[in-house]
Amino acid sequence: MPVYKDEQRGTYYFIAWYKNIYGKSKQKIVRGFRRERDAKDAEAEFRVRVKKHGAPEDMTFEEVFYHNIEHTELKPKTKRRRINEYNKHMKDKLGNIKIHAITTQQCLEFKQYLLDNLKSNETARTVFSGFKVVINHAIKYFELPKDPAKAVPAIKRIKKKNSYIRRQEFDKRVQTLDNEVFKNMCIFMFYTGLRVGEAIALQWQDIDFELKEADINKTYDYDSKELGPPKKEASADVVPLADFLVGMLEEIKSKQQTEMYGFKESYYIFGGMVLRLIKHFMWHSKRCFLNTGLMTSDIVTLLS
Repeated sequence: MPVYKDEQRGTYYFIAWYKNIYGKSKQKIVRGFRRERDAKDAEAEFRVRVKKHGAPEDMTFEEVFYHNIEHTELKPKTKRRRINEYNKHMKDKLGNIKIHAITTQQCLEFKQYLLDNLKSNETARTVFSGFKVVINHAIKYFELPKDPAKAVPAIKRIKKKNSYIRRQEFDKRVQTLDNEVFKNMCIFMFYTGLRVGEAIALQWQDIDFELKEADINKTYDYDSKELGPPKKEASADVVPLADFLVGMLEEIKSKQQTEMYGFKESYYIFGGMVLRLIKHFMWHSKRCFLNTGLMTSDIVTLLS
């Protein structure tokens, strides 16, 4: 029986034997399972993996990458971004290399490639961080003895210089926007700090007019065209609303109740029928604001 109980810790572990690329028998021990069934499932998965891909030393960078994608809890948007980064920057250079054969020099060369070919330093940092995630996954699950990128200095973060705009200037510039729905959404985002997806996902049932609060509990993903949880757990919160924002929402709601047949509380405040129009303004309106410490990055995207 390959699964055993650790009497001292009260957990379970499995022991499995396999042959490495040199035909030498090696032992695999994984501990810390809370249930015997979990240890059995993990042992069975390990044997299937060895049979399909060979010994851990035979795993390619691509195989480890997709194993990490499949066995990590990621939001759909994050998963798409990581796969896109892999296909653009890692697949041709690293995909077919066996994970145990990757050298420090190759890690250094990959880092330099990112710095030389990506316009944004932050994008380069993000992609290199994704590369490191795969390496660490191989250390944890595929017996990679050491991190070949450990000696490679991290890509330094370059602090962006912010320009500031006063509230009076924002109020003046936002009035130059022609589309009323888009203008109202920008005002709401500016004074509440919401992201674009969070603002578009707001429904009337999320607004408490008596308490003057907005319940931020979801976001809209343009790529999947689906609603999901906010980008960060900390983003899920109840946001207080200033009196003038409550008044603005009351006017918007009254207008929708008049113009929309069968109005419901589940209707979107800024989304719904105007979603495509808002997206058009997001990416094609280059009119209003500079990056500022007073405004969210999404406001900058919307109005820059």
